[in-house]
Amino acid sequence: MTSRTAGRFWKQYEALPAGIRREAREAYALFSKDPLHHPLRFKELRHHPGHWSVRVTHNYRAVCKRDGDVVYWV
Repeated sequence: MTSRTAGRFWKQYEALPAGIRREAREAYALFSKDPLHHPLRFKELRHHPGHWSVRVTHNYRAVCKRDGDVVYWV
């Protein structure tokens, strides 16, 4: 799967606490190797077709729009 970022992604990422940014990098490393790695819980959002989420921590998720094998982090 190929990852891309939407324009606002990095601005929102930089606004996160440092510990959450570290967790996000670790989650992305797992996602890059295996998007279906169970702890990530990569799944489509129920009421937002085409939008998917990945678990970063118990309280934080990363959201993307998926187009086939390309995901656009928003």
